[in-house]
Amino acid sequence: MAEVTETIKSQILKIFPDADFNKYKYGVPKKHPLYERFRSFARKPDRAIYNQKEDVAERRRISQNKAYQDPIKREKILEKNKKFLTKPDKALDRRKYLQDKYYYGGQREKDLLRLKGKVASKGYGGYFKNPDNALLKDMVRMAEQNPDSGLEVIRKGPRNLIVGVKEGDTIYSAVASKRKPVAYAPKNSIPITEHPDFKTRFEFTKLQKNFSNTKIKGTDLTYGKALDILQSSKAGSALQNKNPAEFEHIKGVATDYKEGQIALRTANRDKQVILSALENNNITLNDADQQLKKIGVRAFVDNKYIGAPTIDAAKQFEDLKKYVDRNINKVDELKKIYDDQPKGSPIRKYFEKNIAKCADGCFVKVANKNPEKILKNSFNDQKLIRLFRGESFPQRNMKSMKDSAKFFNTTLDEIKRDKLSGQWFSPDQIHADGYNARPGQLKYVDVTPTELESFNRYKTRVNKLDNKYSTKKRLNLPGAPKKNVTDSFHHQIIPRYKLKQMEDAGRMKTKYTLNPFKKQIVSADPSNLTIQRASGVLEYDNVIGGFIDPADPTKIVDQAQLKTWAQDNPMPVRVGEEPLKVATNKSVLKNVGRTLATIGAPLPTALIDGYFINEQVKEGKGTAEIASNPLNWLGLATMSTLSDISGVSKPGKLNTALRLGLNPGTIRGISRFAGLPGLAVSTALTAYDQYKKYQNEEGFIYNLFNKEEK
Repeated sequence: MAEVTETIKSQILKIFPDADFNKYKYGVPKKHPLYERFRSFARKPDRAIYNQKEDVAERRRISQNKAYQDPIKREKILEKNKKFLTKPDKALDRRKYLQDKYYYGGQREKDLLRLKGKVASKGYGGYFKNPDNALLKDMVRMAEQNPDSGLEVIRKGPRNLIVGVKEGDTIYSAVASKRKPVAYAPKNSIPITEHPDFKTRFEFTKLQKNFSNTKIKGTDLTYGKALDILQSSKAGSALQNKNPAEFEHIKGVATDYKEGQIALRTANRDKQVILSALENNNITLNDADQQLKKIGVRAFVDNKYIGAPTIDAAKQFEDLKKYVDRNINKVDELKKIYDDQPKGSPIRKYFEKNIAKCADGCFVKVANKNPEKILKNSFNDQKLIRLFRGESFPQRNMKSMKDSAKFFNTTLDEIKRDKLSGQWFSPDQIHADGYNARPGQLKYVDVTPTELESFNRYKTRVNKLDNKYSTKKRLNLPGAPKKNVTDSFHHQIIPRYKLKQMEDAGRMKTKYTLNPFKKQIVSADPSNLTIQRASGVLEYDNVIGGFIDPADPTKIVDQAQLKTWAQDNPMPVRVGEEPLKVATNKSVLKNVGRTLATIGAPLPTALIDGYFINEQVKEGKGTAEIASNPLNWLGLATMSTLSDISGVSKPGKLNTALRLGLNPGTIRGISRFAGLPGLAVSTALTAYDQYKKYQNEEGFIYNLFNKEEK
């Protein structure tokens, strides 16, 4: 029997918000025009299982093969497949699939072996590696790809190598070193260096080579290598070991081998995806124009240019140098942060283990000798993931829960607890907002990959429990139902204690939607979202089908990467074994000092949540209670700089204590470059050292809290 899961309910509610699942299984009566459609949602998993049966699959293959033999049907099938595969979301999925297949599925070795034979069969001589022959190589490509181009490839010698290209009545030949004609060059040919467009193309090649080979000041790392690292990191691929600033033909080499532009490797690939989507009517011309401008390239469509304007090549390479410089400076700032910390401190250990991946005390040495390694690894830190929960006023299932409480003769709170009410969240904002019938609210919280992974484990534990309030359970009959929480990542269950910690720490945010007359727009367009996406925080995009960072919306972070981050960065938080009593001393400063000494490590640092400063102290909560809550230390993991922490940057002993005397620039550097794991370990920054000094009646903390008494 088809099961109506929460995911299916949310799909139905997006289409028909008035669906009532208390009265009807599919939210609407059988006579409703949408009934069959909603019923098909529930039957889809069963159909998928049915279609996987061997006999069913075989019948389908026979039918498809028969249809493919018909030329008219074959064209329709190919056109349909092409349109489907060039949809922006499917193109990204396909790219990810092919990328995994290439690097991890053995395809790379097969392709290299095939290409080796293909290049040899084409007859490219070794002289084609000479940058002077770049223009000739493009002429060869145009001749091969476009038979009507008017270009003719000339081959000579015992190995039938390509030695030139005929354009009109002129034959342009390849050149060897010192621009001398290659062996077997036709007698009536002229060298490619005398082609009218050679100078323009050679100037680009010279700029490209100069950029690629220039060393970054103070390092042995070249701009070409650094940009290769940055581009490979962005694409999620292995290092390509070649200059990622490519000569890209605006109209395509098959149409025009002369006109080109500088395009980064990732932009070059993205351009093809955009144009394929446009060609198959998956996006509009205006959409294509805006997307091309965003990645900094132009194209020629319908006899006109779209995308970015023409930019001088020399200026583009200078801009690329500035881009690399901004990123390479991270290595110097990381070294400074490392040097500022005491030997054996957690932040040093993190830099050594996670970024330099070397032994103790080696970070600066590795950074000086191999800055590209530091640069590459500093881009691979985990990010926060945003979860959402939509709630209506009143709660849409409140009546059914009240009826259940009355039927089972228990309290409403007990039914809510049994139903996990208030604990359901989703990484998909559109999905969550479907539960937010106006008036209502949309809650959201940013969690670490480790926390997200723990929520998934929590679902497994929950499913081992019985449904406390069921008829069979009440009558002690066999076969009492267990809880059946879906394993879909679209639905996350946050434990109640964790929700309380998040609320107390100020991590849980709320966006109210109180106007019942305002139309609810369910759309993937970022401008229509109830909560605008935050740069640096991952959010699930249901069009692309993966997690994205608005700062780089073309790069998908899959669930496997989130899981890897969680495994690599468990981020345990420990406090001292001595029980913490609720503080009663009227002096907050003395209370904090004693609590810090009791906890030992980690000490709250600049990462203490602004809520601790602004609210909890005002509410008169015991300082020990506040300080012993790890969530109060991690609240600022969602913030980027010290200026975001309300109150910490102001003068005063308490604010100085919260920073532990650290330079604000150092704190900014930790949050910006060390990533979330760095933020987490920096809660223990200098903790052990200060703790020991406090015990010996010396050091920053001891002096801070006892100066008045001495």
